[in-house]
This record gives sequence, C-alpha cells and structure tokens, in this order.
Amino acid sequence: MLIPSRRIFLGSLLAAQSWAKTSLLSRMGLEIYSLRAQAEKDLDGTLALIRKLGIRELEVSQDLGSSPAAFRKMLDHHDLKVTSMMADYGRLSADCDAVAAHAGALGAKYVVCSTIPHRGKYLAPEDCKIAAERLNTWGESLLKRGIHCCYHTHGIEFKPWQNGTVFDFLAELMDTRFANFEMDVFWIV
Repeated sequence: MLIPSRRIFLGSLLAAQSWAKTSLLSRMGLEIYSLRAQAEKDLDGTLALIRKLGIRELEVSQDLGSSPAAFRKMLDHHDLKVTSMMADYGRLSADCDAVAAHAGALGAKYVVCSTIPHRGKYLAPEDCKIAAERLNTWGESLLKRGIHCCYHTHGIEFKPWQNGTVFDFLAELMDTRFANFEMDVFWIV
C-alpha cells in the first residue's frame, strides 16, 4: 500500500475542500505535530495553511517557542481553537497545576498524556498500575479546572495479556470520571 507524504495528504485535502459543498474539514481537528517541521520554520504560515484547509480545531503539543498568551494570540488571529494539549508524563508528574494553567491559557478542554514510561517494546501490566493511579489523580485535579484528562495510545499497550491485552488491563484501572483515552487510529490498527 502506498502511504502518501503529509504534503501530498494535505494537498489532497485542500483540493477536496475546493469542491466539497459542506466541509468535512470544518468538523475535523489537526494535531499540529503532523506539521511540526513546517511549524518550526514558519509557525504563522503553518497556522494560515491549516486555516486555509478549513480546519478550525487543533491539538497542540507545545507552543513552539512562544508563551501560552502569545501563542493564543496567534491562534486567535487565524481563527483557530485549541481543543486539546499534549503533555508528557514527566511534565504532568512534575507539576500538574502548571500543565492545567498552560492548557487553560490556550483554551484547551483536554490534556492528553502522550506516553507512559516503560521498558522494552511494550507496556507491562505493572506499569499500568502506577500510570492509571497517576492518570486518575491528574484527571481529578484537571477536572476541577474544567479540563479532561486522556491518555494517547501508541501501540505499546496492545501486547496480549491474560484474556485480552495490556490495554484492557489499563482501561480497567482507569476511573472514567477522571481519565479516559485518545485513541490514535494508526496505533490501534
């Protein structure tokens, strides 16, 4: 199967946008990480391209060198909205309140933990116990600010274990009142 480059994929979306009566893209979001190389070179131009494609909602993983307030101003200029913000496990562990303040400044309603520390190729069941406890705690803290906590799957969770996978075990340990999942279709498949 031929897998197109990001540039070809985005070009195809732009072409489709020109003939679509109602824009599917206006209901889709984009993880700005997908355009990280372009954004690092020309953040303003990348945000303009994203908006030109008809996309209005973003997931961000960083502010690309600017303060949350400055980045938010750029987003507002391009009529873009941050729906979710990625935050790595270490950052959440070190200062969940700072992550919450950062997400709040961007207007994000979701903070997504990007990975769980693990040894080897796959997440181990013992890693899940600690991670679920922390995700539940962070989620409870974030929810007090109106922000939801999620964990982003990367494929490391799908090692067979007992009557399912390690992911199944992690899901059992998560308290869905406080923490949930962002299912990355690529890694799920």
